[in-house]
Amino acid sequence: MKASPGSSHSQCWVGSAIAPKRLSSIIGSLRATLQGIGVMSEQTMTVGTLGGPATFAGQATAVMLEQYSQLGEVSYFPSIEAVLEALAGGNVEAIILSEQTTRTGFGEIDELLVPPNSKIHVVAESVVPYGCSLLVKPGTRMSDIRGVLGHGSIRQCRRFLDENLPGVDSAIHSKNSVEAAREVATGDGSLAVVGTRKNAEMADLEILATDIDDGAAAAWWAMSLAPHFSQTPSRLVVGGRLGGDGSVGRLICDLNESGYTLRTLFSQPTGVEIFEHDYLLMLGGSGRLADVKRVLQGHKNARLVGAFEGSS
Repeated sequence: MKASPGSSHSQCWVGSAIAPKRLSSIIGSLRATLQGIGVMSEQTMTVGTLGGPATFAGQATAVMLEQYSQLGEVSYFPSIEAVLEALAGGNVEAIILSEQTTRTGFGEIDELLVPPNSKIHVVAESVVPYGCSLLVKPGTRMSDIRGVLGHGSIRQCRRFLDENLPGVDSAIHSKNSVEAAREVATGDGSLAVVGTRKNAEMADLEILATDIDDGAAAAWWAMSLAPHFSQTPSRLVVGGRLGGDGSVGRLICDLNESGYTLRTLFSQPTGVEIFEHDYLLMLGGSGRLADVKRVLQGHKNARLVGAFEGSS
């Protein structure tokens, strides 16, 4: 028998909350700007992402444009801060950024979407392998390298860097991997950069090593200030401020009754009550949007952040 929303389920077990990272000052400063802004739904959305076609964000965006017809013309911005400002200012209708990675787990995007007053919605998701390469100025040998640059992808390559360049400093560039590649190209040959193959072509760099991330991947989210819900979604993102009274388990079990199982979850403490957290639940399955909305009506502190067709 199908249980009603909010009822208890003796056969559904839920583990402990996942501890979140501290929200960066950049994301925190933009949160107030993003609240309360609405964008009209369009057939095709203009998209903003980081750096350019040769960044890992650009690589993932190209994949998502092939998989999702509602994503359209792409604009590139020099930093994550600039990407978020473009969305807040209405310069683009959607943005594409990584939500979590193989090595580092959840990131700033989860921290941006988890508060109850967040107005950002998830409209698409793709999991894209990094395929990191070590790029150098032509003629540079491994023994010549005294420093390694990169963006977030550099953290996916820790084993390779530790084993092949022990004692060599690595640094995350303040903007993106394309800018880091330019510094390598104009340098004296003592620097390397973790980048894409396209980055090597565009910056006239040499690929010294390929696939140095041990198969790491990232989940990339396309996000909008307006909801774009599928009537028959295969992916859900549900937010909610929930306490230690069993409400997390009841919500997960009620969504399971509607055809969706928990894939993973992110949480951060509210700082108000013990065991009370703001949650993002990521679920997958098959069902109807109408049934999902009925479930959420029975959980007063839950909200629908995303309901879309998955890419696989």
